[in-house]
Amino acid sequence: MKIKHYTLPEHALGGQRQLSHFHFGAPGTGEKVYLQAGLHADEIPGMLVLHYLKRLLSQAERRGELRGEIILVPVANPPGLAQVLLSGGIGRFDLASGRNFNRDFPDLAALAQPYLRAPSPGSRREYLQQVRAAMREALAALPVVSEVQALRHHLLGLACDADLVLDLHCDDQAILHLYADPAWQREAKVLAAFLGIGAVLLSQESGGHSFDEACGLPWQRLAARDSSRSQQQPGCMAVTVETARPAGGGSRHRLRRCRTSLSLSAVPRRTGRREA
Repeated sequence: MKIKHYTLPEHALGGQRQLSHFHFGAPGTGEKVYLQAGLHADEIPGMLVLHYLKRLLSQAERRGELRGEIILVPVANPPGLAQVLLSGGIGRFDLASGRNFNRDFPDLAALAQPYLRAPSPGSRREYLQQVRAAMREALAALPVVSEVQALRHHLLGLACDADLVLDLHCDDQAILHLYADPAWQREAKVLAAFLGIGAVLLSQESGGHSFDEACGLPWQRLAARDSSRSQQQPGCMAVTVETARPAGGGSRHRLRRCRTSLSLSAVPRRTGRREA
């Protein structure tokens, strides 16, 4: 395991925060998986999940069981985690701007387009390398004017070239569910089955530039703009996983009952009604 730290720009005179991420496996030896939690910094269960997953991945890496690269960001929003008002955490919205932390991520399709100078290559591997290189180059060229903007750019930079992105959130008034792009409906059902999730909500673009769509949607947009890319499968399956935050034993019982009674399904997600 390699631990890397990114120092965010000053949020106040003389004050800086740090984002930590944990790297497992070897880049370029297989697929890349990116997992983060706590983008809404008051949603704790996902952070706890990745805390324990980090230990399991360390053990698997020592046994030589990992193929590819895995990046974990257990606490993806240090600025939000620091927001406390009258002894209560306010981690969903940036108090400085009033904006949802899981909105306003850069549109990588528009940004990467000027960097795609050559025609789309023939092989799948070359195509993925070309688009991902353009995305990284475009992100590196973006100016940074605030701490939260720098955080968004850095998180997207870690994830934009991943094959699979899981953004962990939680909901205290819903059963376990996940959001996915319709292009990955079959794979999302498989993922949901492994995670014991009973509902898969599908939408290609719900609006607001959320993190998962900032990772996955650019592939469809770039393909729509260039006929040479239109037959290519998107290069990133990005999913938001909504874990549960039960308040007590009764809630846990109701949650278990819902999970066993609701069959695995995929239903359209209404535009503009997204909670994550």
